[in-house]
Amino acid sequence: MALQHVHDVANKFTYQILSHDTNGLGFDDVEVDFSTKYNMKVDQTISDVIERTWTERRRQNPRIFDGLKFRVHQLDQRGRHRRPLFRLGLTSYREYLGTNCSDQAPELRARGQREHGNPQIYLSDPLGVGAFVLTDDNKFILLERSHWCSEAQGLLDGPGGHAEPHMVSGLLENPEVDRSTCDAIRSEIFQSITREIVDEVNIPKCFLSEPRLLGIVFNHTTAWRCSLQFIVKCQLKSDEILKRFKVQDHPEADESTNCIFVDESSVIDATSSDWWDQLAPASKGAYAIYQQLTTK
Repeated sequence: MALQHVHDVANKFTYQILSHDTNGLGFDDVEVDFSTKYNMKVDQTISDVIERTWTERRRQNPRIFDGLKFRVHQLDQRGRHRRPLFRLGLTSYREYLGTNCSDQAPELRARGQREHGNPQIYLSDPLGVGAFVLTDDNKFILLERSHWCSEAQGLLDGPGGHAEPHMVSGLLENPEVDRSTCDAIRSEIFQSITREIVDEVNIPKCFLSEPRLLGIVFNHTTAWRCSLQFIVKCQLKSDEILKRFKVQDHPEADESTNCIFVDESSVIDATSSDWWDQLAPASKGAYAIYQQLTTK
């Protein structure tokens, strides 16, 4: 499948479909190429912006913390079957807030295009992961994000977060990367979305299917930061999930204030639904992917 960008300027997202249908792609259907040469370019001016932004963000919200993330350098295709290939480096949450989420982001993109023919080269671009969680009674889960969160406060979003470099054994200690390391990173990408569902919604892992990759969304409001969109099926019905969510004893319970459910059938006409305008841009892109795959 040739990768094509589909732009929705009004709703502030762009997406690429990676799968032929809603069955999605599995672990063996994608590849990872990891190297620190894929890290963002940084000079003193950019470093100063990052530090100023981080200091101010921490002053406004002491709950945020720094951490390493995988950086998306390029999405490519490889081989006769055109398997998606993710070229990844390293970045940090501090760099993300100081570049993609900075008021300097448009200038950084313009400078990257002007100097390197790549508008993202001076941006952090951490790899995000998000999920359609399909319940046993055919509903999708949406979470209302807490107002203390750094992004999309008060908006509806699917469970999601980041793949974590520290979860890949030896990656941070050994700069020499081989095939087994890239396979471990690929595994972490798929495992990370399951962790996020468990931690954000309070659904035990035993009730969740293996994640399947549907596509990728680029969020215009954060300088084209991208997130992979998966589908995960859950053996629990929506009322059972809501009871578990309301217990509020899960690790990331404070990141959302409410859990709602939308019928799978409503996705076909999502843009006219009463919840569409409440969606975060990345989730709008995710639902556009699902709509396209279900109406082929």
